[in-house]
Amino acid sequence: MRSADPPRLFRSMRGTPLQTSALELDAALLQATITAALAVLCAFLFSRYRKPYFAWWAAAWGLYFLRVLAITSFLLTSHRFWLYWHQVVTGWTALTLLYAALVFSEQIRWRSWFVLLVLFPPLWSYVAIYELKHFLWAAGPAVLFLSLATLWTGWVFLRYRQRVASSGVTLLAAAFGLWGLHHL
Repeated sequence: MRSADPPRLFRSMRGTPLQTSALELDAALLQATITAALAVLCAFLFSRYRKPYFAWWAAAWGLYFLRVLAITSFLLTSHRFWLYWHQVVTGWTALTLLYAALVFSEQIRWRSWFVLLVLFPPLWSYVAIYELKHFLWAAGPAVLFLSLATLWTGWVFLRYRQRVASSGVTLLAAAFGLWGLHHL
């Protein structure tokens, strides 16, 4: 590579097709299938028990499903449009996951100023991808926030486990904790 050539990662943001293996696509398909199933399960639990946190978790898993579709589309096409929406939906997934955990643990209610938080992911993603044109500035904050929201959700379940001894709660706490570490 000549010194004037940008690194491969940044060339990909200008439309150069990325090399995507069948294994990566298989992994994305598996992840999409699992998250879609989790969204359906949480929606079913909400319809059955009418607990608001199940609706929020259904929304979070549904957004995560869209996140997987967006990054897969980016890997296949290298269009920044898909990277932008992946980053936006990553931020929204983290916010929804965090809100679902707060509804579960603290029974908080929606506040109108929360809309400002919802506006942050599209604004930051636009600046990072289209203005700064730097992949790490686009991906880093969104992934870090999703990791922290996931770890915090694990912590909520761990605290809940102290009140309600349940192997299901233990499994959820461990799964969210490991998943948050995986994102990091």
